[in-house]
Amino acid sequence: MSKRKMEETPEARSDITIIEMVVEEYLLNAQPDKINWANVLRELDEVITEPHTFKTRLIGNTLKRVIDRFSKIISTRELIEIYLWAAHHFESFGEWSRALEAFHAVIELCDSDSPDISDKKIEALRWIGFIFSSQNKWKEALRYFQESLSLCIATHEQEGKAQAYNSISILYFEQGEYGLASENWHKALEIISNFETGTRLAAKIHNNLGILENVQGNFQNALAYYSESIPRFEKIGNTLGLAEVYHNMAMTYCDLDRWSEAEMYYNKSHRLAREVGDIRLQSIIKLNRVKIYLNINDLLLAEALCNQALKTFLSLNDRLGEAECYKFLGVISTYRTNWKTASGFFQKGIKLTQKFKCPLNEAEVRYEYGQMLKQKNSRKYAQKQFEQALILFIRLGATAEIKKVKHGIANLSL
Repeated sequence: MSKRKMEETPEARSDITIIEMVVEEYLLNAQPDKINWANVLRELDEVITEPHTFKTRLIGNTLKRVIDRFSKIISTRELIEIYLWAAHHFESFGEWSRALEAFHAVIELCDSDSPDISDKKIEALRWIGFIFSSQNKWKEALRYFQESLSLCIATHEQEGKAQAYNSISILYFEQGEYGLASENWHKALEIISNFETGTRLAAKIHNNLGILENVQGNFQNALAYYSESIPRFEKIGNTLGLAEVYHNMAMTYCDLDRWSEAEMYYNKSHRLAREVGDIRLQSIIKLNRVKIYLNINDLLLAEALCNQALKTFLSLNDRLGEAECYKFLGVISTYRTNWKTASGFFQKGIKLTQKFKCPLNEAEVRYEYGQMLKQKNSRKYAQKQFEQALILFIRLGATAEIKKVKHGIANLSL
């Protein structure tokens, strides 16, 4: 199946075989000149969301059947739509290599046809950049985002231009360039303010600005941005967008030590993430819930959630997600006073965050490492980790974290 190595039950095999037979019969009997492909893909979506089916296999086999039978007799635009349909499904299931293949096929088809399908090439370029970004491959991601932006400028595609600014802002954010991230997000908001169709992107950008405010310790501002995002996602029925906002709100409530609200929003987010089948978001939610269980000293559940998330991040080749797992595993080992094990996890986390140039994550790991060393009574080494974390937090302008680290340094002498 896939890297997740899900076990096929007899019931699942039966379900998937029946659905494949239905799809195959439909495609065999279909008359290409009478097919409304938009309707076909919607119908397939309904079939593929049935429980106990292995979606990646269904999408892949359906795509192959469609290409084998219809690629030479349907229009280029229809073929592009089919590849995009498959690519977006692969991406949402975490099957990134297959998603990249499908998006590259879209680009090749666009290059072989007239300029009136440049919007599809823009979409494919942006999503390739997103996949590389999810794998922490910043240079490759930036190259595709910039290519998408250039094509938008050349074709006067304003909404695509705003999408590109949003994507580039995310890269700046991940690398700690918060001023540039904010600047580009506001550029995007200015562009889409003139478009009624910009609701979805406006919702995403308000969510992103909420994350930026949260990282900088402006928790009330963060919640205000999230509250701007929620009704926009609700208006367009974007379940995944709502799941992401609820997750971010839960994180903010954790930072405010308001644990009951945090748990409520994590539950909302996880339910919606499962509903849309977003594996990566489900794992992020599991990982961030660890703070709640550490707060009530439930180390077994905290560790189980960490290990579940780690397994998924390794399968997705998400190295920063992996580093975040090591941070929390280090904290859990600290609670158990397993100093050597904790040090190993923290050092792994620092190494990954440095390799993939994510100063915020590095600072967070160093702070927790310092806390462990302080508890171990290795005050000299604890101060070194605190000071390195402080330098990074100051560079990022993370006021709440700066205060926390300074407090940790001051308490070393007590």
